[in-house]
Amino acid sequence: MDLTFAEQVKILLKRRKMTIKDLADLIEEHTGKKMSRQNLTQQLGRDNFQEKDMRLIAEVLGCTMQITLVSEELGTAGAVPYAAVEAPVVTGVAASVEGKVVTTLMKHRKKRPILGEVNPLTGEEYSSNTVRTHPVLSGYVQVYDSSEHKWTDLVEAEFLKFQEEKHAMMGKDYEPPIYID
Repeated sequence: MDLTFAEQVKILLKRRKMTIKDLADLIEEHTGKKMSRQNLTQQLGRDNFQEKDMRLIAEVLGCTMQITLVSEELGTAGAVPYAAVEAPVVTGVAASVEGKVVTTLMKHRKKRPILGEVNPLTGEEYSSNTVRTHPVLSGYVQVYDSSEHKWTDLVEAEFLKFQEEKHAMMGKDYEPPIYID
């Protein structure tokens, strides 16, 4: 599932413990033009940004942006896969109008082969113990296993019980699962 540009921005803000007001202030400081929290909230809600605005937001957030054209006939054939690109760590991927343009916010990373499913927020393979709601089965979750490079279906209640037992057993060494959706 691809994330929209607005979703990527909101995720970056949350991870950096920033508010939309903080972003609006950064944009105002960077451009010298007035930017209100309300205006930015409306833009994020509509998710209808011009490329120059997307690049500006990426810049003030300390990211770069890459645009990849995806042909309906060729798919992504000919495009350089993220794992083969020498500099970027991808912090988000989003398809725009009719899935024909994909935007990517990027930071730096080293060249590394990707064998399993790619997390669109990091550009890396999902970590083991990454959990998502099952896309079809109610009451189930899927847990990623990076050693097997695949998702495993589990009953959500059993998974949660296992996590509680694991936490009780490991104490402060316990690392909670990474929830996505």
